[in-house]
Amino acid sequence: MIGDNIRYLRKQYNMTIKELGESLGSNYARLGMYENNKRIPDPAMLIKIADFFNVSIDMLLDRKKLELQDTHDYMKVCKKAELLDVTAEELDSMLELAVKLKKKWEI
Repeated sequence: MIGDNIRYLRKQYNMTIKELGESLGSNYARLGMYENNKRIPDPAMLIKIADFFNVSIDMLLDRKKLELQDTHDYMKVCKKAELLDVTAEELDSMLELAVKLKKKWEI
């Protein structure tokens, strides 16, 4: 459920609920209710959460837990991109180039 996915992402960023609430401009009690699946975020909050964690809303809403996907590596890449101040578009271009180079050098 969505709450499990929010909790998983928050823990990947080593954040407390309070820190996440401050980053999203929301109170931590409300986020706790989201994480415990007692309340569902409204569309505006879904967008904020997805943008903050650099994931799609579809990933947040996915019935499968995010941890079943290869999200850990994805999160590492996103953190590195954030540290380098690289936009999503720039990161996407870099990854496309890396794939092309890898294919070129494979025999």
